[in-house]
This record gives sequence, structure tokens and C-alpha cells, in this order.
Amino acid sequence: MKHMEEMISAYIDDELTDAERRLVETHINKCKECKKLVEDLSMMKNQVFTTYQSIEIPDNMEQYFLSSIEQKTQRGKNKIPWPIVIGSVILIILAVLCLSPLATFGVGLISLLFTIMMRLLQVASTFMAVVPSLFIGVIGFAVLLLLISVLSLRRLFLTKAIE
Repeated sequence: MKHMEEMISAYIDDELTDAERRLVETHINKCKECKKLVEDLSMMKNQVFTTYQSIEIPDNMEQYFLSSIEQKTQRGKNKIPWPIVIGSVILIILAVLCLSPLATFGVGLISLLFTIMMRLLQVASTFMAVVPSLFIGVIGFAVLLLLISVLSLRRLFLTKAIE
């Protein structure tokens, strides 16, 4: 005998047409398994409905949520985004360097440091091209450091969350 599990749920929720309802009722009268299923589902539906009806919601719940949302949006409006702060600090430092009497010294120093850095990168890339195993070792060491950093940060965050 073919069971009507799909239609039983609709039957319990009173979503069937009259013809479908009569068909399910006829089947339920003949099939003990489906009759038990209807009884169990009806009981669960009644329990859920009873539990739902017994929950008391405070009268001021809506006002509480609305004021909470408003407070959070007000806090967010007063903050200046950090990229703007960092950009402003960099611009101020550059302006002070350019307008100070030491500007020529500062520009020369920055130029010298940039030149040294570029030479070091050139020497390192040439050395790694000549000795490929060194390049692989450097990449492996960098990946290892990155992995250790991620694990340390994870442990730190988990420790803070527990406290």
C-alpha cells in the first residue's frame, strides 16, 4: 500500500482541497502507520502551538529593540574612518618635512634610504637566481613564519574570548 506522507502534513495544516482531504481520510482509516503519523504530527503541532502561546513578550520589547538599534547607529556616526586618520597623519608629516629647514636633508635621507633598499633587493634577487635552493628556503621560511603568526594570533584571540 502506498503511504501519503507528503499529503499528511498538508492534511494536518488544513491545506488540502475537499477531494484530497477525503482521499487522505480514507487512506488513514485503512492504514495504521499513517494514522499513527497523523496522531503524532497533530500532537506535535498542538504542543508547538501551546508553547508558542505560553510565551509572554514584554510590552516594551519593540521600544527596547528600536532604542538599541538607534544607540548603535549613533555610536557609528561619531567615529572617523581609520584610513582617513592615517592619510591625514601622513599628509601632516610630509607637510612638516617639506616646510621645515631640514626639508632638503630629509629628502636626501629618504632618497638615500630608497637607493640602499633597491640595491639590497637587486643583490638579493641576483643571489637567489644564482642559488635556487636558497630561494626555496627563503619562501619556506616565510611560509613557516606566516603559519606561526596565524596560530599565535588565533591562540591570543581564543585566550581573550575565554576571559
